[in-house]
Amino acid sequence: MLETTDTPAYARGYQRLLEFAHQHVPGRRCWALEGTGSYGAGLAAFLADAGERVIEVCRPKHSPVRGGRKTDMLDAVRTVRAALATEHVIQPRMRGAREAMRVLLATR
Repeated sequence: MLETTDTPAYARGYQRLLEFAHQHVPGRRCWALEGTGSYGAGLAAFLADAGERVIEVCRPKHSPVRGGRKTDMLDAVRTVRAALATEHVIQPRMRGAREAMRVLLATR
């Protein structure tokens, strides 16, 4: 781990995160995110729109809370390790028309 940062989960925070990445990791990057279809959807869409490569990392089957210690930074490190250890990367689900169709079918 070379650098760490945190940012609020809204457009300006996403932009600061991308600027941080440009500064510390120039060139091509790959972002490993959990929950790209739910709580990580906004960040995943922002990064994809910015031309960044995004992969989805599945949540662990066991709880990451050990001894009462759980932080977003520890979750981020765990997510990166899981992404580096996987043989098959998962592309986030497409939004837009596909998501609209899913909502329509679920509503019906």
